[in-house]
Amino acid sequence: GIFAPLLTIATVFGLLAAALLNMIVPLPPLAAAAFAIAAMGGLFSATIRAPLVGVVLAAELTGGYALLLPLIVTCVTANAVAQALGGRPVYELLLE
Repeated sequence: GIFAPLLTIATVFGLLAAALLNMIVPLPPLAAAAFAIAAMGGLFSATIRAPLVGVVLAAELTGGYALLLPLIVTCVTANAVAQALGGRPVYELLLE
């Protein structure tokens, strides 16, 4: 579907963000994976405007249940930014 490429893009973005941050501050070994998982949840939440679904989906897909708090913060923030920018959820656009 439409979400597979978006989740791939989010994962790459999360990995790049972790790599750039790692140049400035040393990160723990699995920090890049945590950034990727958070980016996946945030992009999905912003796309469909459902932060809880983004949290649950990212946690279920990756098994990253230890990352629930960062996922919640990322998904709620992504949803708020998407609403502030005035875009519409993807499912509303598909209905038209």
